[in-house]
Amino acid sequence: MQLKNFGFNWCEPNDFSIVKDSIATDCAFIFFRTPVKVWIQNGYKELEASTGMFWTRGVKQIYYPVGIKDMVHDFIYINFDTDAEKDYIQGIPIGFPIYFPEPQSIIHIMEVINNEIYANTKKQYKYEILPRLIEILIYKIRNNIDFQSTNPIESPYYNVIGKLRYDIYNNVKYDWTIKTMSEYVNLSPSHFQKIYKQFFLITPTNDVIRARIANAKS
Repeated sequence: MQLKNFGFNWCEPNDFSIVKDSIATDCAFIFFRTPVKVWIQNGYKELEASTGMFWTRGVKQIYYPVGIKDMVHDFIYINFDTDAEKDYIQGIPIGFPIYFPEPQSIIHIMEVINNEIYANTKKQYKYEILPRLIEILIYKIRNNIDFQSTNPIESPYYNVIGKLRYDIYNNVKYDWTIKTMSEYVNLSPSHFQKIYKQFFLITPTNDVIRARIANAKS
């Protein structure tokens, strides 16, 4: 397994864009820390922060920031040396969003890979360690995929609830109650809570708590 390109906590201006008919490597994974608009099959979709996507050769790769803020993302491009290595990504949706209710697990392993890349070049076993770390990253991603749940991208509520979650994480001091959140998306409280948990695998109340804890840590 060969690491061809990597970026950790990479910041691009709000006029940045990627437009490729195909990536140049066997596989790429992008983890978006800020909202983006991406090409999915035959149209564009806005994705919330903490969403990732895989691409392989022959799959169109188009994405760019949403809004006036800069785009922050992590990316990794790899080539496989054997068919066995290609099996690592079997079953992972290619060219479709992957939602991470606990994004810190992905950010952490990306940071470990970043530190290993920029460690002393004479460090023993460095190039044996990197492929193992990439394997761990892929397994962590697979752990986040719930193939039995409804794909949120197909829901008519995806954009508005995605925007709500973005606002929650960027306005943690606001009084986010079930009432205020359900009114935000114009749904009944019970229906709202059910859909929110389907999308993000966490209840809206617990997600508000998580957002406040993350804000306090940062």
